[in-house]
Amino acid sequence: MEHWFSISSAQVRWSSALSRPVGLQSGVRQGSVLSPLLFSALIDVVLIELEKTSCGCFINSCCFNSFLYADDLVLLSLSVSHFQRLLNTVLETFVAIDFQINASKTFCMRIGNRWQSPCSPMVVNGQNLSWVDEIKYLGVYIKSGKSFACNWQAARSSFYRSINSILGVLGSRPAIQVALALTRASCVPILTYGLSALSLSSSEISHFAYVYNCIFVKLFHVKEKNTIEQCQYYSNVWPFQALYEFNRFSFFAKQFKNYYSCQYNVFDNPDFIEFSHIASKYNFNIADSKYCLKFKVWQFLEQSLGIV
Repeated sequence: MEHWFSISSAQVRWSSALSRPVGLQSGVRQGSVLSPLLFSALIDVVLIELEKTSCGCFINSCCFNSFLYADDLVLLSLSVSHFQRLLNTVLETFVAIDFQINASKTFCMRIGNRWQSPCSPMVVNGQNLSWVDEIKYLGVYIKSGKSFACNWQAARSSFYRSINSILGVLGSRPAIQVALALTRASCVPILTYGLSALSLSSSEISHFAYVYNCIFVKLFHVKEKNTIEQCQYYSNVWPFQALYEFNRFSFFAKQFKNYYSCQYNVFDNPDFIEFSHIASKYNFNIADSKYCLKFKVWQFLEQSLGIV
């Protein structure tokens, strides 16, 4: 490792100009196959120290006081005093591994029955952290409130902008298959990002479906739900709910590889119930291939639309 750092260097390219080499004596190189492993080994000590505090959230005696993805760290606590202790532990550990925390990009948010009650400020390096109503984490906006909820307005707005950009280029009478192919490739991933990991309410599914259907309303000049679903079927496109439930099942299938033992896990039980409901609805089996699952979705759509 010492030799590797002694010979490592980096340069910055701007157009055709190349900067002088700069020696790398710390950190990890972007693009290196070793970098993710080295960073994970280094940052893992933070999670270990947080678990040792025995502060924060516990479910069935399992510690859930911290979640880390790359350098995005989330701390969970039931009390302000424990929350401050977790922050202090992070700061102390960061000093040991030569990391820094950016207080201006660190925020606090409350979810629960007393989410609107006044709360003491959290302190990091002498700076008070802001209590906010919304936090963006890994591209998803999480809202402060009585229960866990997300704000999907940004995703819906981005979807509309992408649709309008495509139609603006294709013109007022675009080729339908071209418009739908571009929508599927460029716009649908924006709308469905992160949804497979979350349990949406029927109201949220309806709101997403309304946005998702807008391209069919514009292309086919229809508004009735049944007519839109017919247009989707004959255009080889799934309705939003079928797409969401297919992705949700695929997400669960990776989580519940041991199909029969998970139903007895109290922590996983709500997800397992939803998983079983989707499997029953579409006649899915956890052993089904991706192509088999898609075939069963089409079978379900044909039956629901009365297509023989």
